[in-house]
Amino acid sequence: MQTLSKISETFLFITLSLIVSIVIISQAGASTLEIPMDVEYSNGTEPAGISPWATATFVDKSPNIVTLTMSAANLVGSEFISVWVFNFNPILDPDLLSFSPVGTLLSGPNTISTGINAFKAGPSKYYDIKFDFPTSNGKSSNRFTAGESLVYDITYTGAGTINVSSFNFESTSGGGDGPYHSALHIQSINPGDKSGWIGNTTVVPEPVSSLLFLSGGALLGFRRYRRT
Repeated sequence: MQTLSKISETFLFITLSLIVSIVIISQAGASTLEIPMDVEYSNGTEPAGISPWATATFVDKSPNIVTLTMSAANLVGSEFISVWVFNFNPILDPDLLSFSPVGTLLSGPNTISTGINAFKAGPSKYYDIKFDFPTSNGKSSNRFTAGESLVYDITYTGAGTINVSSFNFESTSGGGDGPYHSALHIQSINPGDKSGWIGNTTVVPEPVSSLLFLSGGALLGFRRYRRT
């Protein structure tokens, strides 16, 4: 029985060790950052669809290029996005970012602007990157509306490199709720053609530190159990 117990303990120890190793390796090589836009913070109106109403996904493409996908998959009816802002690594210069559309964009922004803490999103904090979309509802309207997605390759032309972690920063102080990693303005929310500013409550993947804490704690707990 003692032999079987020792085998079981050894197997459990090896399993926990593998879990810790997998967590470290996967997080070190994490290449995707997802920001689900799921909270209305301006005392405006929540969109009618299912939360998250929009999602931003950053994916590493090469050592200095990150692909950004902005999805309005869960907007409904006439709802559309007029502004979407993001943060950038504060030790780098957002003015040295360039943006190239991937594929044909039916609802491209009027402008893409950059600047350190240059853009305030409603009653929230300050951001470094601003996508400004059409609001006109004329025959040639290119509103960024329900079910659409836009894709951009983002390149940093300054010294150093960027990856998805370069966009995993919270907005700086400027009053109102937050901070958030991103914010957007949704308009034409029925009834009454209302609007609301939307932020995020989480980012995916979770921070490396929390995962390492949980897996490392389990391993240390096993070692203490084995000693006693």
